[in-house]
Amino acid sequence: MKRCAVVLLDEDIAVEAAKIHVEYKVKTPDFGLADAIILASARSRKIKVLTGDLHFKNFNDAIML
Repeated sequence: MKRCAVVLLDEDIAVEAAKIHVEYKVKTPDFGLADAIILASARSRKIKVLTGDLHFKNFNDAIML
């Protein structure tokens, strides 16, 4: 658990998540706001998302399991 962190949802992350959501909702109709928040949070810390969620397959910010 030492490599885990809780990232607070601040205004910058919320705005970035909204932008991501609007852009990718057109391409992937079931791309949810929660997915966008996860991606924006990771980008704010300059880290990648480790996931098996196919919504992230086209993002360079994600490592697919």
